[in-house]
Amino acid sequence: MQNVIKKIQKNKKLKFLLFFINDLFIIFFSSYLTLVLRYEKIIIQFDQYLLATLLAFLSYFPLIIFFKIYYQLQRYFNFNTVRFYVKIFLYYCLLLSLSVLLINFYIIIPRSFGILNTFIFFLLIILNRFLITLIIKDKNQNLEIKNILIFGVQKKVIKLISNLPFTYRVKSIVLKESFDNLKTINGIPTYNEFSFIDELNSKKINTVILSLNNIDEFDRKKYIKILYDKNISLLNFDRNNNLVNLSQEIDIGSLLFREEAINEINLDFEGYSILITGGAGSIGSELSRQILKLNPKKLLIVDTSEYNLFLLTKELNLIKNDYSLSTDIVTKLCDVSNISDLKYIIGNSIIDYVFHTAAYKHVPIVEDNIFAALNNNFFNTYKLAEFISKLNIKNFTLVSSDKAVRPTNIMGATKRLAELSVLYFNEKKLKTKFSIVRFGNVLESSGSVIPEFKQQILKGGPINVTHEKITRYFMSIEEAVILVLKSSQISKGGEIFLLDMGKPVKIIDLAKKMVRLYGKSIKNINNPFGDIEIKIIGLRPGEKLFEELLIEKNSIKTSHNLIFESVEKKPSRIYFEELLSNLIRHSKEKDIKKIKEILSDDIIGYKNEN
Repeated sequence: MQNVIKKIQKNKKLKFLLFFINDLFIIFFSSYLTLVLRYEKIIIQFDQYLLATLLAFLSYFPLIIFFKIYYQLQRYFNFNTVRFYVKIFLYYCLLLSLSVLLINFYIIIPRSFGILNTFIFFLLIILNRFLITLIIKDKNQNLEIKNILIFGVQKKVIKLISNLPFTYRVKSIVLKESFDNLKTINGIPTYNEFSFIDELNSKKINTVILSLNNIDEFDRKKYIKILYDKNISLLNFDRNNNLVNLSQEIDIGSLLFREEAINEINLDFEGYSILITGGAGSIGSELSRQILKLNPKKLLIVDTSEYNLFLLTKELNLIKNDYSLSTDIVTKLCDVSNISDLKYIIGNSIIDYVFHTAAYKHVPIVEDNIFAALNNNFFNTYKLAEFISKLNIKNFTLVSSDKAVRPTNIMGATKRLAELSVLYFNEKKLKTKFSIVRFGNVLESSGSVIPEFKQQILKGGPINVTHEKITRYFMSIEEAVILVLKSSQISKGGEIFLLDMGKPVKIIDLAKKMVRLYGKSIKNINNPFGDIEIKIIGLRPGEKLFEELLIEKNSIKTSHNLIFESVEKKPSRIYFEELLSNLIRHSKEKDIKKIKEILSDDIIGYKNEN
């Protein structure tokens, strides 16, 4: 139903036609009702009825055109709607009354018809328009009263107030321009921009509406995090008099970006050659963007996704042109398990840094594909590290996961195996510095809950949360990548770097915050008419309630305050070689039971809690 209504609203000609037919029926009915009341009988003269209806139509039709009735805002019904039609029907009454007086020289129509019909027709139209607003209203919208702060310029604010739905209670107005003598607008107190934050706090505001000549006049960088922290949604009153939810455009990752700490980091990759595996994925592509801006000599990116690699190549070439860079960008379709292809791609190039991000990361999928996970996350990492170790490359960095710590799922266990591979080659005391960077969830990445929650909210819910107490560490993808790059440059070999992820976030709290940011309310027992329901669906196979970054609960500081080094006992080379041999054998035999037994030892620590 809502999809049909939206299509009608976008088609102006169809909208005009439907409203015209709708009003035509009201004219016929109001004319009949007027004559019934005038003569006090149900059966009236047909020719007189037709003539009266024709006069009513001819009086109303010019007003449809002149006042553009059918192109006016119909989404909200408020005092402004009534005032609009009062003005129209004053003209209608005048036109109809004059028509009745003139026609009475030829055919008798009651002179009171003009005034009486105007009153009846007006009441029916107002009732009709109110019902239309109920029909076209979003099926998920409820009648929750919202405390509003309007941020704008005087002229547009006045227009906005008259068009707001009755569920919006304006508590305060903050004007961008300054008026010394202007204390109120429509009885609502006005303030200057310096009072914006104070008004948010004192008036218990839950929605801010912008009413500016240019939306860029609102300092988003300055205010958006404040609105996010206070669960205040941000709307904009656009040129078509529609309210647009700007909160949907907020990059939540950018709100967690610790700008001051990150700005202190100096990165130097100019003149170096870089290899990134899984370079078209979430982390890999962000690594590619940020490294490119540092003007390396060569940026070699390999990935198995043709489409993602195509998109990334276009984007990187645009960055290269915008920044006037001299970097040689090479993007190749290649599976890192195919060492001969990788050797051919590298050719005679001297690679300085390798960032290995290629991995299967989606827990439920990996859980059901243990052999593919072992191949991609473990065996391929081993093969790549072995190959790199023979090239005397300066630095190899594995991008790992907090799920590798006491893993409860196959994804985490195979990432832990990948870590052990890297540590094994570092123990060989080669020229390459092997290191690992371990961190939690990256917002807006392919595996993050944020995009999933966005889709669920836009569809009207429900939002699926696996457990009321489940928590995760979160970091913006930009910040995570900067810290990965810094970790590679401070590495001396053998470190497991941990990124300071801040405090863990309850997923259910994140879901509630996103619902409010989108200007919606939560549907629950206390609010059965809310917009979005949050459903607890139970932990997925292999899913943890709490993620950890440390295996042995010890870490030491590094030269940067957001990067720590985990103090962990390194397994012996003999242990790893036996582990590798056993896993290769049981993988060939497709013996899942044996594989899981091996993964459950003290060093890997796999334990399926589900």
